[in-house]
Amino acid sequence: MINSFLHYAESNVICVIIFAILLFHDLFSVDRQEKQIKFDHALIGFIVYFLADSVWGAISEGVIPSTKAVHVIINFFMFVLLSSVTFLWLRYVMAVQQHPDREKPLYKFLVSLPFLISTLLMGIIYLINDSLLFDEKFEVTTLFNIISVIVPGIYICTGLVNSLRRARHTEDHVEKVNYIIIGLFPFFVLTGGIIQVVFPHFPIFCFFCTFLMILFYIRSMDTQISTDPLTKLNNRGELIRFISQSSNLHIENRRTFFIMFDINDFKMINDTYGHAEGDRALTIVAGAMTETLKSQDLSSFCYRYGGDEFVVILFAYRNTEVENIISSIRSNIEKGCKAANVPYIVSIGAGFDELAKESDTVQKCMGRADDKLYKDKEMMKKSRR
Repeated sequence: MINSFLHYAESNVICVIIFAILLFHDLFSVDRQEKQIKFDHALIGFIVYFLADSVWGAISEGVIPSTKAVHVIINFFMFVLLSSVTFLWLRYVMAVQQHPDREKPLYKFLVSLPFLISTLLMGIIYLINDSLLFDEKFEVTTLFNIISVIVPGIYICTGLVNSLRRARHTEDHVEKVNYIIIGLFPFFVLTGGIIQVVFPHFPIFCFFCTFLMILFYIRSMDTQISTDPLTKLNNRGELIRFISQSSNLHIENRRTFFIMFDINDFKMINDTYGHAEGDRALTIVAGAMTETLKSQDLSSFCYRYGGDEFVVILFAYRNTEVENIISSIRSNIEKGCKAANVPYIVSIGAGFDELAKESDTVQKCMGRADDKLYKDKEMMKKSRR
């Protein structure tokens, strides 16, 4: 029994060490994004769960004396941990989806309410009649198991529904796949748990979870590398990767347009109001672009090219659609400025050109769009005189 427990505990400890390495790496990152922080919270939840699982293994193998008090404590603790891990994963899913209300105190309370209610209910039932939760052999009853899975089930299904909804409304294939995988992750974990039940003496569950979390960690790092941390748009490196594959640049029966943007008088905003306001201007513009492009039926990709410059690749049918997109972005920037009550005017210059399918290159097309951008800026300056 002791050898079996040691093998089981060693496996859990190995997984804890792997998670601790990932967590240690994240904690000392220079720029931790919200998604990364929420992912780390889930990592901590798994670490505590694996340690508690080792204690449970010690009890089941007789290494720790099996008493009623021991069984009650460990089962209640595992119940709280299971709910906590699924709650933390839902918080991570909401961060990935950029849910607008995720950090509002009332919303956070409502999300945690199922966990709080179930914990209170379990405690009340135990105080009234503990035999409803534990039999004479200290084993948990059917009622205990039912209450234990209700809250995780709520969090898992909520995350899945939200992820599938977001996947359905995004045109970006990579984002679509990410949403689906994130939503299905708890079901992958559940599969590992079922296999563990079938083979109870093999530490399958911890390795299964660790393998899945490492995959998610790698995907998260890939996303972090390709995303601008301030605007949440794709960065210049991601643009280079995208255009390096010619097959990405053409959609059947569509024309490919490159649109170049930059913020008018951006240096003045930084010099007059400070770099924090400059950052806010960038996020307003990025938000307007994201909102506009998501409301369209046209496929598009948006990038922060550098500084106050942005690039949009748009697959459209005609020039007027591009012009309408630019007009809508400007309108949404104006709305964003009013909503943020900024003490300055944010406006953008814009220029676009079509990528020809034969001898044209991305560099030439972007150069032509850039020339038109500066002509547009000059015209805007003359109109203000």
